[in-house]
Amino acid sequence: MKEDLSYAEAITKVMLENGYIAPLKLLYKDVFKYKDSSKIVGKTPIDTIRGEVQKNKKFTRVGLGIYALSDKLDLLQKQETPKTEKEKLASRHGEIQGMLLELGNSLEEVSETYTNDKKFIFNKKPLGSICTLRNVPPFTYEHIIKIAYHSLMLFGLMKECFPQRFLRLKIPQISEMRLLNLWSCKIFKPNLFV
Repeated sequence: MKEDLSYAEAITKVMLENGYIAPLKLLYKDVFKYKDSSKIVGKTPIDTIRGEVQKNKKFTRVGLGIYALSDKLDLLQKQETPKTEKEKLASRHGEIQGMLLELGNSLEEVSETYTNDKKFIFNKKPLGSICTLRNVPPFTYEHIIKIAYHSLMLFGLMKECFPQRFLRLKIPQISEMRLLNLWSCKIFKPNLFV
């Protein structure tokens, strides 16, 4: 049986597991690992979670729909200043992915977000901490998932649990083969943004 933590305690546990930071969508999903949902009396637990992170001083907004533990802000990763041209391109690439993940997390029609570049830092937030999926879910045959996983930088799963919007950031130094790999994702009939 789950122990019945307060919302603040459950949110804190989720953030501690996720590197002191979490998007609202991840909180909505994972808070009930620590809070007994059968004992909830209100009809709007999602609004309660959102209100808790917005009003409680234990939490600080650090991005679009992303909150961190206030007492751990100094532990968030700092992005190193890029020195070479290659590092500058990689840094810009990570910034764009971070913006897209935050945007995807804020869109109601996108239920999950994913990136395979989890170590990039965006505004002191590792991309792996602001996406809601750790692995690509088994939404189809394994070989098709491998194609999607290796071909795409990030995507959003719509409520039907099929990838609907693929985003591939195109930087000239990245192999053209990666772009050609996107063709194999045509079976999903997605909206593709390059």
